[in-house]
Amino acid sequence: MRRVAMLLCVFLLLPSMALAQAKDPVKLKVGMVAAVDMLALPIAVERGFFEKYGLDVTIARPYATGVDALNALQAGETDMVQAGVPAIGAILRGMDLVFFGNFSGNATKLGSDATLALIANGGSGIVKGDLKSLKGKKIATSFGTINHLYILGLLEKGRTWVKLSGAYSNSKIGPPDYPEATKVALAFVKAAPERLVWGSDWPHPTSPESNKPDDALLLDLLTVWVPNEAMRNRVLVANPETLYGFPKST
Repeated sequence: MRRVAMLLCVFLLLPSMALAQAKDPVKLKVGMVAAVDMLALPIAVERGFFEKYGLDVTIARPYATGVDALNALQAGETDMVQAGVPAIGAILRGMDLVFFGNFSGNATKLGSDATLALIANGGSGIVKGDLKSLKGKKIATSFGTINHLYILGLLEKGRTWVKLSGAYSNSKIGPPDYPEATKVALAFVKAAPERLVWGSDWPHPTSPESNKPDDALLLDLLTVWVPNEAMRNRVLVANPETLYGFPKST
């Protein structure tokens, strides 16, 4: 049986559907990813948008990632889901999906989400269209966003490494606690301490000479992020050995 994946709230197509004339509401259980750009669906449900088109729509539950949403779709937990890039991988792995709308723009034409973008400084060395130019670069993501959740998903599946570093570049409040960066770091440590390494980012080339961070303070911050000594040793010693192929310590 084919499963249905939608790339946003493409129920905007419903006025042209025969469902609008149905006497008894058609029940649909829909899944969505927990992200701000997916809010159209719960808002439409709350405002009764679907009822006038003969649909009784309930939201199964918000999923952490598109992968989780697609797994729920395959398991029969939902009738359709909102999903993005992970749907491509699902199809390549043999999942039978039907796409009936784009993430944004005209649902009958190719489109893209103009509200999301990867933004880099002009002198960063990152070249548009060249994924190889991202190698070794630091990519920031806000706590709780879909990007953050994707990184957590990759960590949990053992498919990526994260360097705990540069707290000063990810915090508006700043020292001594760098609370925004600390919140993200704690989430990564909780998710997959075996996939983390630490770095000082010295000599902090992105900071002006007049406002360089305190390296001792940044090192002390690691004890907040990773309070367990054995786990800290893993981040500082064992994990780099595995990642970089260093000789094992004795």
